[in-house]
Amino acid sequence: MTPCCIGREGVGDTTLWGHDSDIDIKGEFVFSQNFYLTGPDSEAITKLFNKSLVGFFRTHSMLFDSGTLDVKPNAIVFTHARPLMPEDIRATLDVLLKLIALLSADSK
Repeated sequence: MTPCCIGREGVGDTTLWGHDSDIDIKGEFVFSQNFYLTGPDSEAITKLFNKSLVGFFRTHSMLFDSGTLDVKPNAIVFTHARPLMPEDIRATLDVLLKLIALLSADSK
């Protein structure tokens, strides 16, 4: 998997992500304005964020209002800034499983 970090664009970006530069996806102005995307290999990350993956984040953008995703070579870590209600856990898990399938397709 291509290592990267993604969260919603906002005031805490520098604190949240350190000093990494935001990677903009060409032709995806709205996505790039709404999401803060960083990682060590910007070329690989821009290839990874195709229409399908960008569409996924647009569709599920509310999940990332309080959450961040850190993709590592052998792990995916989702951090949510607020506790999830029991009724929200299953829906969140289902969305994250779809995301894992999209990201895993990249590594094949």
